[in-house]
Amino acid sequence: LAEFRASVDEGATIGEYLSDVSFHRATYSIQRAFAEADKGAMYESLVIVRMALEQICWGVAVRGSADPDEIKATSATKSISPIAKRYARVGRLNGWLSDHAHWEYDAHIKAAFAGDGAVLFASSGFKACAYAALIVFCDVYEKIAASELGSVIDWPTVAQILARSDEAIAYSSEDELNAIKVLIGA
Repeated sequence: LAEFRASVDEGATIGEYLSDVSFHRATYSIQRAFAEADKGAMYESLVIVRMALEQICWGVAVRGSADPDEIKATSATKSISPIAKRYARVGRLNGWLSDHAHWEYDAHIKAAFAGDGAVLFASSGFKACAYAALIVFCDVYEKIAASELGSVIDWPTVAQILARSDEAIAYSSEDELNAIKVLIGA
């Protein structure tokens, strides 16, 4: 952290710089989450989405700080609650992701019995669920970035995501596709 000034504009604080890095890193993480969702690997995708949510919340939490010790002491996990008070969807998304990203009994049962006796690592239903979480995350990310960073991310619209996803989730049932559309209000 001590060497940060040599690599950024004179006017940027260390908090601003690390916040920007965190937001950029989250965009790469979400690309990886989409790659896992494309395979139908829900658990792996959702773990990455949860990590990316922590990245952007941490970025918002440290943005106003110029104190390296304060930044080092800022927990990514604990950064979510204060941001959730300002952006209600963050709290709901984090709670849902926590339920799905922690490998507890319900996750074991879901993976063990969703495949008619076969253990599932991926499925069209898992793919649909991962896409739904990613769509909500992208909406949250855009709103936070626009409000906190003053920039608007050129995310595809929900309709564009669904159009892109229609082929990818072609093996999903019509009910699963309709559930995603209802979830995102399309």
